[in-house]
Formats: sequence, structure tokens, C-alpha cells
Amino acid sequence: MESSADPSYQAGYELGKTVAPLFLAVILLVVVGFFIFSIIKACKRKSAGWIISSVISGVLAIVGILGGLGLAVGKIVEKQAIAANGGGKTTLVTGKSGTFTLEMPSNWAELPQLIKESDAQLGVGNGRRELYTIVLEESKQDFESDLEGYDNLVLANMKAKMSGAELSEVTIRTLNGLPARQHRLEGSFNRIGIVYHIATVESPDAFYQVLTWTLRSKEPTAKPILEEVINSFKVLPSSGTGPSVKSAKGSAQPSEGTESRLRKVTAKLLDLDPSVIKLESTLAKDLGADDLDTVELVMAVEEEFGVEIADVDAAAMKTFGDLVRLIDQGKSR
Repeated sequence: MESSADPSYQAGYELGKTVAPLFLAVILLVVVGFFIFSIIKACKRKSAGWIISSVISGVLAIVGILGGLGLAVGKIVEKQAIAANGGGKTTLVTGKSGTFTLEMPSNWAELPQLIKESDAQLGVGNGRRELYTIVLEESKQDFESDLEGYDNLVLANMKAKMSGAELSEVTIRTLNGLPARQHRLEGSFNRIGIVYHIATVESPDAFYQVLTWTLRSKEPTAKPILEEVINSFKVLPSSGTGPSVKSAKGSAQPSEGTESRLRKVTAKLLDLDPSVIKLESTLAKDLGADDLDTVELVMAVEEEFGVEIADVDAAAMKTFGDLVRLIDQGKSR
């Protein structure tokens, strides 16, 4: 028996996908042709046999046409869903604080206006398709409550701003290793129907709100996309779970701040202007560091600051801000 991974099987499968619709189309044309022929014969001869044949072939022709239309509509909806999701490709983005990442469809973009309006750490979306996501981060020190209490505060605040708000039952889950609570919230803003898919997440140091939304009419096709965005949310190990950075040569005695010193080391290694290096700058995308550059940067940092960065934390490091935190935590141990 051939495996589905076998090249001949795959070739046969692809051929079948191409030939089958053509074969069905030919059969449908034959049925329609026979139906027309039967109608003509039934009108001329008025015999029971031809009348029955025309009825049966007519029913088959109608079923075939409706089935073909259904398949065509299904293909159109499928293509629209794939297009709305950027063809299935995603882009990794990091919040301003450098503590978390999110994967967004490749046809989305970062939207600074969302960040300004909501004081969020991240704002992304596709304005043409009315799909949006923001992530807000708040220190746990500012709240005398657990995740459930924080979640209730978030929802109460959102419902107060909406008319006709309808809240789904909570889904208690784990989101990439962290406790989370997820809801669907529907209502209206200025008579515009909005549907939110919301997740509140707890890390050891912070609470996060992952808020995704779209228009009510667009939710059927948008829901899987918004769910994928929520599911991609990750708190980086250096910010949420306490990375294992330990002192190798004792605490460094810097004459200037860690961030400033590290910016100079990074700029020299990557041949960059120090002014372009921000806390939220991603090492690969914004600073152009490949895997070898990253390894060399970690070695240079360990030498400069007298710390040792564990391989697992180096692998999880995405932004310049991640590296600053690793060094500060390493010096404090």
C-alpha cells in the first residue's frame, strides 16, 4: 500500500484534483444534453418513457448544477480566507517593552495609531479587512488581584463602553505555558457592530490583554485568523520566567548604564549607528543580525559585562531589550 508521502501517490493525488472536476463537468454536460434531448422526444412522441427520462435527467441536471455552484462558492470563500490570512504566512512582531512576541498575518502591518490611542505595547492589523489586535501589559504590582480578578476588571471596563454587550462564557486555558482566560464579546460602538476575541494572560511579573476584533459581519471568516493571532502570543523567557543568567566573573562595575554600553558593543559588532538601536529593535529584522552575528554578540556581551548567558536564553532572545534585561539580571545574581 502506497504511503501518502510517496511521490507517486502525491503525483496521482494532484492529477486527480485536476482531472476530477473536468470529468464531472463532462458528465454534467452529458446529463444536460440528454435532458434537452428527452424533452424534445417527449414533446414529439408524448410517450411515458421519454417523459420519465426527461424528469429524471432534469432532476440530475439540477442537482449537478447546484452542486457545482456550491463547490465554486466554497472555493471562493476558501480563497478569501487564505487571502485574509496573508496566504498562511506570518510575521513575528515584538512589543515595545520587549517582553512578548506575536505572530501576525503577512498582510497585516504595525499600526502606531492603535498604540497611541490605547496606550498599548503593540498595535497591528489590516485596516482594509477591518482586522485588528492590540496587546496591553500591566505590572502585577499595580493590582491586588489574581488573573480572574484582573480579567473581570478588563471585561467590566470594556462592557461599560459598549451598548448591547453580550459576553460569552469564559474559556480557561493555557497559552504557551501561561495561565489565560479567553472570551468573545459582542456589542456596538457608535452603532457599529463589533466582535472582540479577548485573552487575558498572567506571567510571573505582569498581566497582559490580547484584544483582537473585527466587524460583526466579518467575524465568520475572521474568527480563525483572530484565534491564530491570540494563540501565537508568547511572553519571552527573559521577562516572564526568570532566565538562568549567572555571574561568571563577578558583577561588572560600569561607568555608564548597561543600555548605553551595550548599544556601543552592538553597534560596533554589527557596524551600525548606535542611534538606530532601540530597546524594541529586533536583532534579525531591524538590526540585520544573522545566527553567527548573534553568537558573536553574546560572546562579546559576556566578555564586556562579566556574565554568562545560558544557551536556552540566547536562543529565546529576539530584541535588543531582551539582551539588556539578561545582562541586568545576570549582574544582580
